[in-house]
Amino acid sequence: MAYFNLLQCYSKDEVDNLENNFISITYDSSRFVEHTDEQIRLKFKELKEESFLILRNFPCIICFENFKDYIAIAELQDVKLNTNKKTITATLKLISEKESLPSYNPKTKFDFLLELETLEKALNFDGREKTRTHWAIKNADLFHNLALLNIFDNLDTIEENFPNHNIDLLNPPQIIGQLNAKISTGFSVKASLTTTPPYISNVPNFINKIIEINKKNDNKNENHEVFYRGHGKFSYELLPTLLREDPNGKGKIYLEGEHLLFRELLTTEPLSFNNDISGFDILTRMQHYGMPTRMLDISSNPLTALYFACENLKHDEDGEVILISTKKTDICFYDSDKISCLTNLAKLNATQKDQLSQYIIKSQKTDPKKNILDEKDMTEKCYEQYLHFILNEKPYFKPRIEIKDLKNIFCVKGRLNQERIIAQSGSFLIFGLDAEAITSSSNPNFIIHKIRVKKDHKKAILDELDLLNINQRTVYPSMENSAKYIKNKLENFTI
Repeated sequence: MAYFNLLQCYSKDEVDNLENNFISITYDSSRFVEHTDEQIRLKFKELKEESFLILRNFPCIICFENFKDYIAIAELQDVKLNTNKKTITATLKLISEKESLPSYNPKTKFDFLLELETLEKALNFDGREKTRTHWAIKNADLFHNLALLNIFDNLDTIEENFPNHNIDLLNPPQIIGQLNAKISTGFSVKASLTTTPPYISNVPNFINKIIEINKKNDNKNENHEVFYRGHGKFSYELLPTLLREDPNGKGKIYLEGEHLLFRELLTTEPLSFNNDISGFDILTRMQHYGMPTRMLDISSNPLTALYFACENLKHDEDGEVILISTKKTDICFYDSDKISCLTNLAKLNATQKDQLSQYIIKSQKTDPKKNILDEKDMTEKCYEQYLHFILNEKPYFKPRIEIKDLKNIFCVKGRLNQERIIAQSGSFLIFGLDAEAITSSSNPNFIIHKIRVKKDHKKAILDELDLLNINQRTVYPSMENSAKYIKNKLENFTI
């Protein structure tokens, strides 16, 4: 078993060259552990100092999208997290030459493509990973794989720098995290304490717990509003399906195809969207039909959330209801300009979103005080295209976008123009560019509390909710679901 870090950028312009063969690379923190095996991703998704101490035991391969520019091997020296800008900066020391890869030549097209395909396999690439700026942790022996390609001359010597690259990353020896402890990591984020949420076993117990938590919130946080979300599995993150990693390690496949999902459904079902005016209206309806979007359903009704936490009895895991408290002044409505900016990200393809992210990082490196994209940035093609989409929806829109808004997460109250939204007391969380899952410590705009339901209690709670007229028929209003509800009631009726 062996591992290595893969740090890929859009181009060499994204790499800062320092003295003595040192370089630094800055990523949006959401790009950390993309295209990484799920078990490893879950272990490292929370950014902790001890995690980076462990990762320094593994070699780093530096490369660029579509294998342009060069490829090199480096040691991870230092990691810093900027919690305000949500970026990670890695400082590395190059321990190999910057090796150029062969450029494309029509006469040798076959050999060129074959060589690149071999390199992709050596680096454990999957899907469209070669076109994605990211930092991955790969499960493979980098030195064995590269030896077959004859790119580097001194691999044996370089390998001696990593005597622990074949440890079990999922179960590392305790001393591994301390090997380089004398070198300051500069990583200042403290690991958050893990506490088990309270459990409830019936609806009255749940209501009492909701009242208890809200009373505490009211005493500490005036002018807040609380929303609720129910998960059938407590391991689920507060993250839309669009932004989730594929469980088979293929990366964020829905995010990469977001623009196709958006356009294909509009193309095939145009009549369903006749009454939808804005991008937000369209995404809301797409969400209704199960299409992955950058929105997450939440409810003003805690009992509705409890129903969602219990409805799927096939889940072999405890359920969870999450209380999400946010300032009333931070809540947006369906026609907000901020929301238009976020919904129109759905129209950009993966490359355009990537370029927009990298342009923001590069601009803020050049000017740390820069916090707005405006007319001066319209020379950047990806930003110009993005504005074009927004202006198609809102011709009066002024090209001034706050960067923190573009990368933020907002609570949105939509129009009550769909039966399901009315029935579920529905609102939404909408996630911006490179936004991450909401946790108790990740986003200061939200206060998170959790309540769990044991899997063995789900059926009894559903029966209690049915007495309160919260069931499949009322939560998912449609002729089909009403028929299913009546049919199930008859099948389970006993004399």
